[in-house]
Amino acid sequence: MIEPEGGPWGEAKDWVYCRPNTWAIGFLQRVEAPCGRCDDTALNALELICGGADGISVERIQSYGGLWGAWSDPTFCFGEKNFLQGAQFRIEPRQGSGDDTSANDSRFTCTNGNVIQASNGAPWGDWRLAASCPQWSAICGFRLKFEPRQGGDDTAMNGAKFMCCSLQ
Repeated sequence: MIEPEGGPWGEAKDWVYCRPNTWAIGFLQRVEAPCGRCDDTALNALELICGGADGISVERIQSYGGLWGAWSDPTFCFGEKNFLQGAQFRIEPRQGSGDDTSANDSRFTCTNGNVIQASNGAPWGDWRLAASCPQWSAICGFRLKFEPRQGGDDTAMNGAKFMCCSLQ
């Protein structure tokens, strides 16, 4: 199990897993675009796309769908035996009396070394410490860390934990 550095708020949602002999080959992210003088939440949810060694997608899995924003187009690690192996989040630090957003964007490293990122990430914060599955394994499940609706200054998604499964 791996956990890239995330934000401080929220509670763990349910674990979800790819079917046996499949791993994450791509993802989508749900992001609320900057809304000006309203309560921004930025990154709200992730959805992983699972596939086999042939690189063909077989299902999508979601730990929690979030509350606000629009889904990105799917982003993939292309090719055979090319899976999500590492993850990283852009995290905005605490804003004190300002508008907190916490997680703003995500990017993943593929087993071939390519880094993939959706086009709809929010702009605040910095890329934090990444986490990667051990060699000969890849991401096969996850659960979100999500702050429930607060009625003001919501942060939504704060991070995630990912399960790694052997590729052998």
